[in-house]
Amino acid sequence: MLTPKGSITSNSLFGSQSGIVLVSPDDTAEEGTGLTVSANTVVGTQSGIQLFADGPSVTSNNILNSAVDGIEVDLPTGITLHTSTVENNTIKTVAQGAGAGIDLNCNQASSSQVHSNTMMDSYYGYENAPAGFSGSNTYLGVISDVSPCSNDDVSKKASAAPRPKLLGQSRGQ
Repeated sequence: MLTPKGSITSNSLFGSQSGIVLVSPDDTAEEGTGLTVSANTVVGTQSGIQLFADGPSVTSNNILNSAVDGIEVDLPTGITLHTSTVENNTIKTVAQGAGAGIDLNCNQASSSQVHSNTMMDSYYGYENAPAGFSGSNTYLGVISDVSPCSNDDVSKKASAAPRPKLLGQSRGQ
């Protein structure tokens, strides 16, 4: 099992499809413990930070003017967020008031792992949150603090588009 350690820290990213994408190389979503993503500024992307692996710590980032989600947590079906933390991030102006600060994509995640984020000027603070999720956060100009996952959302997740592949992975490397 690959267990990268290190950090993605203090970068400024502007106007890309995705600001930072964290992907597990083998679809177990268990790699990345020890990886820290912090103090980055991501501006004008579709999604600011996409977390497709369990393990990385996503803290104290500034995400501004995302078109879809500030932070997206989307693990493979059946995988629970066990070790990742998403905290102390500032997410402002998502989809001009129609998107989510953090989309949990119906993944099982506890409020102790995803909390203390500041979300401003978006439709949802958290979208597709698991049952009972609350999180302790700051919401400013947010229409709905927490939008729960519905049974329809869970069935869509199982047939969702494939996750991004690592470079070289599509060639069997």
